[in-house]
This record gives sequence, C-alpha cells and structure tokens, in this order.
Amino acid sequence: MRIFNFGLLAIFVLTIILVSQWLGQEAYDWLPLPATVEAEQVGHLFSFLVTLGAIVFLGVAGTLLCSILVYRAARNDSSDAPAIRGNLRLEITWTAIPILLVIWISGYSYTIYQNPIL
Repeated sequence: MRIFNFGLLAIFVLTIILVSQWLGQEAYDWLPLPATVEAEQVGHLFSFLVTLGAIVFLGVAGTLLCSILVYRAARNDSSDAPAIRGNLRLEITWTAIPILLVIWISGYSYTIYQNPIL
C-alpha cells in the first residue's frame, strides 16, 4: 500500500509539473509580439511566473481536493478532529518555501530589469 501511495504521489507531482510547464509555454501567446529585445526578456519572466503560479495553485488545489475526498468524516460523525500542535518541522517548511520562492522571483526579476540584454 505504501508503494501504491508513493506511485500516486509521483504521478500527481509529475502531472502538476507537466501542466504547469505547458501553461508557462502557452503564456507566450498571451502577450503581444515583442517589439524590443527587452520585451522578449520580460516575456520569459512572465512565462516563468505563470509556471510557478500554476505549480503552486495546482499543488494546493489538488491537495485540498484529495483531502476533501479521502479524509471526509462519516455521515453521522459531528465530532471535531483532535487538535494537532507543535510540528516545528512543518511550520518551518511552510514558512521557508514561500520565502525562498519570493527571493528566487525577486532575484530573477531584478536580473531581467537591471540587465535586459543578456
């Protein structure tokens, strides 16, 4: 059963990455044709941001949907779930990942806007 769950998770992650990559490539068509070299670099930045945004959105929405479908309460169960507290590793992880993403996005944006011709 553990291997099956790992396989499903791998398929889920691979699907999210492939769909996000496809959306990022489609984002080039959402912009007008680049008139300058700088505009082409901004188009690459836009595609990168669409790809990252799609990964985050699809990951969160997919996890939420799986949680709703798999872990829902029984029909007559009106009790609350036990309170889970003190998972420091989880709290550090979900704080560090957005911080690293923001640093990565701002560094890439800064590079493009400061040195448009690479």
